[in-house]
Amino acid sequence: MLYDLEVKERDDRERHFEKLRERRLHQIRETLEERERMRDEANRLRLEKVKGERLATLQRVIGKVEAKRATVERKALADTASKTSASAARGLYALDPIETLRRKTDLIDVYAKGGLRVAEIQHPKNAANTGKSPTRKRQLAYLSRYRQYDVRPTMLMYEEGINELEVNKIPKIQTIPQSAFIPPENHAINSLPSLYQRREATRVVDALEYVHTKIKKGDTPAETIRVLELYRATPRPQRPDTPVLELEGEVDGAEQESCILLQRLLRGRAVQNDFFDGKERCRGLIEELQAASNAKYAERSDEEKRAEEEAKLREAIVDSIATEAQGDIIYDTLDYLFHEMTRQQDIRALEALRHEAEAVRAEREAREAELRAQERILHDKEAVQYAAYVRAIEDVVECYSHDLYTTVVEECAVEEAINEECDRLEMLPSSTANITSGSQAAENLVCDILDDFVLPAVIDMVRLKPDELDRKAPAAASVEFTMSLANNERSD
Repeated sequence: MLYDLEVKERDDRERHFEKLRERRLHQIRETLEERERMRDEANRLRLEKVKGERLATLQRVIGKVEAKRATVERKALADTASKTSASAARGLYALDPIETLRRKTDLIDVYAKGGLRVAEIQHPKNAANTGKSPTRKRQLAYLSRYRQYDVRPTMLMYEEGINELEVNKIPKIQTIPQSAFIPPENHAINSLPSLYQRREATRVVDALEYVHTKIKKGDTPAETIRVLELYRATPRPQRPDTPVLELEGEVDGAEQESCILLQRLLRGRAVQNDFFDGKERCRGLIEELQAASNAKYAERSDEEKRAEEEAKLREAIVDSIATEAQGDIIYDTLDYLFHEMTRQQDIRALEALRHEAEAVRAEREAREAELRAQERILHDKEAVQYAAYVRAIEDVVECYSHDLYTTVVEECAVEEAINEECDRLEMLPSSTANITSGSQAAENLVCDILDDFVLPAVIDMVRLKPDELDRKAPAAASVEFTMSLANNERSD
């Protein structure tokens, strides 16, 4: 029975601890979720703030750019109006104000998107002189010849390239020194990062010289020229000097932007020329190497070729066998290492589980020992209380039996005495008939009063006493039991 009580109490405590643990985990999860929500909200607010600041800055920059562009357009219109000569036919309206204020088409953008046919020069519809003068004809002929060549850089062929040029504007005109255009004497080798690479490149150049000598051995060369010198014979296209503007006073924005755009277009064309020239040189070098290899292979005899093919075949067979053996060895090694690693991982996992099981077992044993000690103390305390309770019950029963026996005997004696006195009084003659004078009469009167009034009242009181005792018995018994328990505890 005690074991069942221990098991039940242990299960109740475990369930209580499990509920506490679940409640704590739920609170931790709610706290973490709330913290994550607060962090997300703070990040969102910070992003909104940064976005608003960037948009405000961009709006200010756009406003400044628009104001600057409007200023530049007004200056350009004023300069054009001041430089244009007045026509006799038009008078003061030699420059049409409507055409002047109308937004002009960006020729570079149209040329990049539509090609040659779209990018035609737009003439004013209401031009004063519609005839073609000889100077105008020469200009149109020059423009027609100019349109036969594709002078556009690659970036202007696409809208993304135009946007890139518009975004990455250079604020100032760059000045490049003349020494930047002088190519190094041995740029192909000296540009390599390490000494080993430069040495390998020198070895390749020597091999090319040897092959070139073998190829030209039958001829009578007037001059020995190396392949690398032939490779360097073509001069590299040099980029033209960067134009530098020296303007007095305030720099005109339109002219500066035009010069910057022209400079970038020239640089783009120079870079394209460098790439094309490098591609052609690489192609020529590859052709030279292929020709040298074919010439070297053609000089050999059939026996040498057959021997070389057999050697290559044997080498391929040996390489295949070695590769297969190496593959088998690597496969076996990796398989063994994989199984060994798996075994070591399983051993470590089992060791960790063993340590965890030992820790859990020790914890449970300590908890069970503590529970057993508590149960033992509680059992001893209950045994002492039970013994005190039994002893108190025995004392109460003994006292109650003694009081009951004493009361019963006394009541029986009183009842017997009362009955005898009643019988005696009934046997006596009537007192009123024997009333006489003198002292005997007074004595008889007193006896009659006692017999008629006092003794019946006493008899009634004695007869009602058991009922009163029956009513007061439970309260008295409880008081006596409480007093006995208190005395027992003080004695213990």
